[in-house]
Amino acid sequence: MNSKQITGLIGSVLVIAGCFLPIIHVPFIGGISYILPPGGEIGDGVFVAAFALLGLVAAIRQGDGVLLFATIFAGAIFAYSMSTFIDLLSSTSAESDGLAGALMSAVGLDVGAAAITIGLILMLVGSMMRKQVKDDDDEADRQCPYCAEMIRDEAVICKHCGSEVATVAASSI
Repeated sequence: MNSKQITGLIGSVLVIAGCFLPIIHVPFIGGISYILPPGGEIGDGVFVAAFALLGLVAAIRQGDGVLLFATIFAGAIFAYSMSTFIDLLSSTSAESDGLAGALMSAVGLDVGAAAITIGLILMLVGSMMRKQVKDDDDEADRQCPYCAEMIRDEAVICKHCGSEVATVAASSI
């Protein structure tokens, strides 16, 4: 595995794990999960986790376009959810006075939100990293006998000094 794949894999796993961790902390209630929020309905975290799972498969199979697609859609859903939560929180705490206002000001993001955010960044970085091109021809190089620069084994004329050099195949016969 190369660093591009590893970055995409770690990012995808963080996003999936973050969906199961609490993303919002409410006083007296505790953490609220992104997958199954209170009320029994399925949360937006299911879709974010599904796109992260798609990104995980894409990272393994080195599908850069699919990883980028999954990252953009998971990020868009997560950003929408967080902006809705922040709007709701700011409008509710502005209207509330006393104890209710104090409790609403204590509501905040939890570890799941941080894991999803870091995971999405890693998925994006993994999809944008350049592929590491491994030059298999490095082992097929040799030194020019006249200028000592590295040239290909198949070379007939040195590209550095212009001297005629015998090919390896011809010299080994």
